[in-house]
Amino acid sequence: MVPPSIGTLCFFHVYTITSMFESRAWTIKN
Repeated sequence: MVPPSIGTLCFFHVYTITSMFESRAWTIKN
């Protein structure tokens, strides 16, 4: 069982990485 705080941190970490890849893809596309 993962504590809610750690789960939130993991989710935020994945969300941040996804945002970075998205912005990088947009930069390459444009």
